[in-house]
Amino acid sequence: MATIQDALHACPKPRFMLVSDLDHTMVQNEDLTHEKLQLFNRLWSINFSGDSLLVFSTGRSPNLFCQLWDEAPLLTPNVLICSVGSEIFYRTPDGSLLPDKAWEAYLDQGWDRAAVQKLAAKYPQLAPQVASEQRRHKLSFHLQRSTPEADEAVLQGLREGLAAAGLAAKVIYSGGVDVDVLAQGAGKGKALEFILKQLQEAGAYPPDGVQVNGDSGNDIELFQVPGVRGCVVSNAHPELRSWATAALDASTGGSATPATLHLAQQPCAGGIVEALLLFGSVQNPPQPQSLLRGFVTELGLLQSNALAGNLALLAEPGATWVTPAGRVLQVVQCMGEPADAAAAGLTWVDRICVRPLVQKGGQTQQQGAAAADAPAGSANNSSGAGSISEGELLVVTYQLWSFKGQSRDSSRVRQCSVVVRAAQPAAADGFKLLHLHEGVMAADATATAAFAALAATST
Repeated sequence: MATIQDALHACPKPRFMLVSDLDHTMVQNEDLTHEKLQLFNRLWSINFSGDSLLVFSTGRSPNLFCQLWDEAPLLTPNVLICSVGSEIFYRTPDGSLLPDKAWEAYLDQGWDRAAVQKLAAKYPQLAPQVASEQRRHKLSFHLQRSTPEADEAVLQGLREGLAAAGLAAKVIYSGGVDVDVLAQGAGKGKALEFILKQLQEAGAYPPDGVQVNGDSGNDIELFQVPGVRGCVVSNAHPELRSWATAALDASTGGSATPATLHLAQQPCAGGIVEALLLFGSVQNPPQPQSLLRGFVTELGLLQSNALAGNLALLAEPGATWVTPAGRVLQVVQCMGEPADAAAAGLTWVDRICVRPLVQKGGQTQQQGAAAADAPAGSANNSSGAGSISEGELLVVTYQLWSFKGQSRDSSRVRQCSVVVRAAQPAAADGFKLLHLHEGVMAADATATAAFAALAATST
């Protein structure tokens, strides 16, 4: 049975945790450049990826999450909460996504899906959503809108009908159109509380806190979880903005303060970045681990954007590069040579993992792994923040993703391993490349395949 322990394999003692809705929060769906999401990706990869948990909490089912995964340059989450908090999945050490069966059993208590469905059918204003969104503990509808008064009457009637029938269910209204009827114990906030309780019991509650982010009514529960900090993105729907404004109104007994709830000036992922900086979650000054991940992120972008020649600026004399085609090159000889990437389009680095090298019997070996090409994120970062020594050799593994046209190219995901020397680990330019090895991941080994398998097996 999967538990939060499965998600902790890459980060046993998380420093921080970020929980975000996806559509119109993490992802600015109408922006095909994904400028703000790319800004977040870079900030997260550099400052958080080695010691923090990334959680996506979406109203989408696993099926519709797969669609968004293909459409947007999302990073790979440690935990995926789907279907408005009625399903929880953990990324396991082998990269697969497994459901939390304990959560499912908890939601089963008192839930009569057939009876809820029969009662909801009495309201012609509720049009069922597509079949993939009708889940074990969730029924979803689109409200055929009329006047605000009439719409509220439908919702109130549904809530009262459920209560009168003694059905353990709750109604969530969001985005001005979506109506979800959930098992009473479900919801984005309840799912997060369940996960945080597991972290607490495991002695792994993030000491630097939890930030939640949302844009609509089904996110309100996230902000009500005790102890979290929250970001309401600037493009939020009226129902969430009204709730947040009231929560910040001390004159009426509001429970939030600017130190715990931020109304962002930027939309979507731009607002999330804004809040991360405002709340002080980004370590300043940056630690050597963050500087190293920044070096690797820059390296990855140079690899993928037809700027291979510039790799020499980051490398020591004699540094070598094994390309995806198997060519062994001297990096210094690559000046002016294009990268092997299919296109110089949208690219990003994901799943950075740092490990030190140790000397054994005159040979340099990777600590905690059998080979430098171990899957990125498959083991905990062994070098803690601030522990990198001058002259130390480190292995960094990461994945390099790209778009082909306007969608994710999962056929050319590159698994990369680099050997880096920490010349001056406390300086932004204090790392030098010694060796870069690139390989193309098998399609069935990518996160895309794992999410597709999840969608195919979950109901």
